[in-house]
Amino acid sequence: MRTDFHALIADALPGASFDDAARDRAFASALATYSKDRPRSRVEDVTATGGHTLPLPTGWVALASRLLDVEYPVGSFPRLTLAADQYGTYGTPTGEAIGLVDAITAGHNVRLTFTGAHEVTDAVDTVPLEHRHAVAMLAASLLADQEATRHANDTPVSMAGDASDQSHPAREWSYRAKSLRKQYSDAVPAAAGVLPPAGVVVSGVPATERLVPRRLRR
Repeated sequence: MRTDFHALIADALPGASFDDAARDRAFASALATYSKDRPRSRVEDVTATGGHTLPLPTGWVALASRLLDVEYPVGSFPRLTLAADQYGTYGTPTGEAIGLVDAITAGHNVRLTFTGAHEVTDAVDTVPLEHRHAVAMLAASLLADQEATRHANDTPVSMAGDASDQSHPAREWSYRAKSLRKQYSDAVPAAAGVLPPAGVVVSGVPATERLVPRRLRR
């Protein structure tokens, strides 16, 4: 849970001086980056309002979530899903919307699979176990950068009485920040992106960028 991440961050930064507010901001930023690199897959049912649009699921993150799958009708096995060119998202004056090529009767349930942000609270933690340390190290790297800035005007310290061998606190903290970021990038390659739904093959064009009928964005 959240306290576990706090402990990992503190362990990675001996000698650092940061308050809880700075730590929480750094962790929120790291979690947002991780949510982009490894989006959380979510499933939610919505109720059709009739016509060629569907309401956005409550877990949808504006300008970040991507619609991966639309199941209709709900509850069949094997699952019955709409073809990839029969739905998508598009922008409206009031925000994003989900559009359909064929209308769905009002009151019918539709199951949406989409990407969303990860969540870490005292009761909920959606970061997989294998990435928990990496996310904490990314947060710690941001705090180390702040330490480097704080010490930018400090006087270099001579090592073993040799004035030619000087260690500067800002340089040391910058090096530590770089090392912590590498731990994150090694564990969570940034090129992950969002995989297309099973069965969807788009030669040469990522599923999240192509256009479908009525210029609906996948």
